[in-house]
Amino acid sequence: MSVARITLAGVQIEGNLLAADMTAELLAGNVKGQAPEDFGFTRTDKLADEIAIAWGDAKAYWAAFQRQLDRLDADDTATSVTRELWVVPLLRSLGYSPAYTAKAEVVEGQTYAISHRAELGENKPPIHIIGCRIKVDHRPPSGTPRLSAHALVQEYLNKTEHLWAIATNGYRWRLLRDSSLMTRLTYIEFDLEQILNGENFAEFGLFYRLFHRSRLPEGVDDADKCLLEYYHQEALQQGGRVRDRLRDGVEKALIQLGTGFLQHPSNDNLRQKLAAGTELTDIGYYRQLLRLIYRLLFLMVAESRNLLIGDDVEKARIYREYYSIERLRELAERPHWRREGFQDLWQGLRVTFLLFDENWRGKHLGLSPLNGDLFGSYTLPALFEQGGFNCVLGNPPWERIKLQEKEFFASQSAEIANAVNKAAREKLIKELPKKNPELAQAFEEAKHDAEAQSKFIRESGRFPLTAVGDINTYAVFSETVRNLISPQGRAGVIVPTGIATDDTTKKFFSDVIKQQSLVSLLGFTNWDFIFPGVADRFTFGLFNLAGKKEQFAEPLFVYHCHYISDLKQESRYFKLFQKDIELINPATLTCPIFRSEQDAKITRKIYFNAPILINDKTGYNPWGASFMRMFDMSNDSHLFSSDKTSKSLPLYEAKMFSIYDHRHGLYTEEMIDSNQNDFRIIPSPSLEQKQNHNFLVTPRYYIHEQAVNSKLGEKWKRNWLLCFRGISLAVNERTAIFSILPKVGVGNSAPVVLTDIQDVKLLSCLLANCCSLVFDFVARQKIGGANFNFFIVKQLPVLPPELYTLEDIKFISDRVLELVYTSWDMQPFAKDMGYDGEPFIWNPNRRALLRAELDAYYAKLYGLTRDELRYILDPADVYGADFPSETFRVLKNNEIKQFGEYRTQRLVLEAWDRMFK
Repeated sequence: MSVARITLAGVQIEGNLLAADMTAELLAGNVKGQAPEDFGFTRTDKLADEIAIAWGDAKAYWAAFQRQLDRLDADDTATSVTRELWVVPLLRSLGYSPAYTAKAEVVEGQTYAISHRAELGENKPPIHIIGCRIKVDHRPPSGTPRLSAHALVQEYLNKTEHLWAIATNGYRWRLLRDSSLMTRLTYIEFDLEQILNGENFAEFGLFYRLFHRSRLPEGVDDADKCLLEYYHQEALQQGGRVRDRLRDGVEKALIQLGTGFLQHPSNDNLRQKLAAGTELTDIGYYRQLLRLIYRLLFLMVAESRNLLIGDDVEKARIYREYYSIERLRELAERPHWRREGFQDLWQGLRVTFLLFDENWRGKHLGLSPLNGDLFGSYTLPALFEQGGFNCVLGNPPWERIKLQEKEFFASQSAEIANAVNKAAREKLIKELPKKNPELAQAFEEAKHDAEAQSKFIRESGRFPLTAVGDINTYAVFSETVRNLISPQGRAGVIVPTGIATDDTTKKFFSDVIKQQSLVSLLGFTNWDFIFPGVADRFTFGLFNLAGKKEQFAEPLFVYHCHYISDLKQESRYFKLFQKDIELINPATLTCPIFRSEQDAKITRKIYFNAPILINDKTGYNPWGASFMRMFDMSNDSHLFSSDKTSKSLPLYEAKMFSIYDHRHGLYTEEMIDSNQNDFRIIPSPSLEQKQNHNFLVTPRYYIHEQAVNSKLGEKWKRNWLLCFRGISLAVNERTAIFSILPKVGVGNSAPVVLTDIQDVKLLSCLLANCCSLVFDFVARQKIGGANFNFFIVKQLPVLPPELYTLEDIKFISDRVLELVYTSWDMQPFAKDMGYDGEPFIWNPNRRALLRAELDAYYAKLYGLTRDELRYILDPADVYGADFPSETFRVLKNNEIKQFGEYRTQRLVLEAWDRMFK
């Protein structure tokens, strides 16, 4: 039996972690996991009694906590008091044994100081507790730590195998889930301050039923089987059903309204026009009906969110009682109003629509005119006879057209969604018609819809610039908006910054630049949750365009704003001429991502002194370089094996290597034996293992050497490879990660660099160039998302072979050899370098010195000054802490924590001073 939805104080559900109407079902105990034994009690125990006991405990802890809080200084964040007197005791009452985590965990070069675990053990669910005087979703004004408590836990979940976690400041308690596939911010929040002070026992009961230890996973391995995950999957399935019902409802409304209008005795004129098919065609009638339905839906949503009228209570009452769709719906649902032959409700609805037209009839009620494609009387043909709209504003959807199998089945079949790899998933899908014909049919229909949309977008001719690659709706809308404005018009849309930086939008953006249509692009990172429903790392921008008669030769740019107030900071703004973009990204004309004019100035200088690696337009390619994705981890998974044979080679993934380090990460036996197939992080070898010349990292899979030889063919004959990580971020410790590997199989996340240069010592200079800080500084200006795409790498500034003197090659190759040759499996590379000795000892201090010398040397080769190198290392050291630009902040912070200083900065500048002063 279902229970009606109830209103709860102090409870907030953002996103789709939990269906809103499930709260009543949970309180009534009508869903799975709500029996006493599900909480670890005996069957004879009463859950209500246990909740009442916890309620009493909570009020006692709360009183003691509040007393102690009153004694603290005003500037005390109250972290210890919050943890020791309130949160930890309450967690114990909920079945936890909280274990304090003294040491911050490092994941992909970032530190995560998660305060506690549910119990002792790193695989136990994370619980992060901060002081009650710090907001859970705001970063402290000091800037330390680097993220808010919510953002820190969310990012940690996204980068690790943990699925669920708790973040709290004592007042607000949030349940968070891994949301790496989402852009929306999602959480379940209970305001215990409001609940306790308001004596809201029912809300506390719901808190108990969701936050009790038995709700969360035992550990990492069973995360997908916990009760919270079950409730979440139920919410996803319910969401799908709601969308289906809405679509079905629109379909039915079209039929009922269309039939009703045609059958009405007074509508002879309508029937005649439709029959003649001249003034009114079938499609025209359909569009009018659809417009009517969307008007109704728009007003229903706007009314439910109180968006139409401001704070005037009397005007709101008049609108609600005499004009609202809410009133119409109430009247229509009353049986005695269902009378034939009367039109008063329909005529009343027409009056409501007129309140929003361009004549501003609703002015006296404080209603604004909504005179667009929806309420205005302006027809599109007449509008375009005048050249188009004067102004178009919008926030278009940001969705991929292509159906994602894993995402589709996430709410339909956990077995298919969590299949080991793509080959296994496809096998299960092929079996669906026999095992689950309804789901098979639903999948085929969804796939057909996606393919039909894609076909229309690609072949209609309406989107010549954005119907490219993996189509995203925001790009298609952006091209449409540009075409809708008049020659003197303006358009402003909120879209991901990929509109200016991504490969799939390069044709569109380059045309915008060539036609001088871009007015400005004001870019934000959602650090401060300007959009509460979007993840904190997501980047978006205000993309402003002008009509064809308005040209802007110097568009204005801002990137990486965290707050709206950042737009007032003049040092953030920079201008780019078309010639600047042609210099920096000549092949694609995509936009670099600078944080300040100084970033742009130094980057321009670098590009004046060094050409790009490969220019596809001119054919310039001095290194004879090309790229290869050797094996696709999904499509080629049938070639992989967990068993090692005499003829097999390791299959490397990007996370297994780092800069000058082919033994950066490995898989443990437990990881290999588990059913998990997507490890975001893997452990690193110990220093003792790194210093063992015979030590080899263990991969997850092996592949037959013949498959590797077949892929390389005649293109590469050496027994080692040059690779780079294809997934990276501009905010990581380092962005461009290049390394020499033994001859191995390599997954698609680590492309192989092929070159026809035969001199291996000269090739070592190419590696050193790509590992330099200056090169990385530029790479950070190019990456707008997480993909280090080929088009980005091709357009990075790389010193050509002819620039190097014999002295340069000697200096660089000697150091590269020592950094690369640290184990016997790299002997083929050492021999090709003309070295036949033993591997070099892995000495961290010595390696840091060698890398610093190479960084300083390449800064000089790029033609930079010491001050420019100093800026690249740390802009704040040159212009002060308030300067908006940052380069290697994560590297700096990590080294200060590890060494008590920014060691790289000191070593690089000391090397410069030794060599060039």
